[in-house]
Amino acid sequence: MFDTERLYMDTWYPSARKYGYEVNEPLLISLLGKTAELGRKICEEHFGLGFPFYEIRKDRLSLSNAIIKENGIKVGLSISPDTNIDMI
Repeated sequence: MFDTERLYMDTWYPSARKYGYEVNEPLLISLLGKTAELGRKICEEHFGLGFPFYEIRKDRLSLSNAIIKENGIKVGLSISPDTNIDMI
């Protein structure tokens, strides 16, 4: 089994930097298991209104998926708090 949470956390760093933000591990840990909307609120409390949460999220998910594909990691179904079931 592959730990996608670690990968998703690791991709936050370069994705946030693209938009001029630095994230830290305590912030990322606070986002684990949260819905996207709650994650956006947490990030806005941390960085202020206007934090481009959904843009960064889209970038880091694309980066994560590229890493998964490049490394030949087999994917399956995952339960996500944002949707009932989605493909990793």
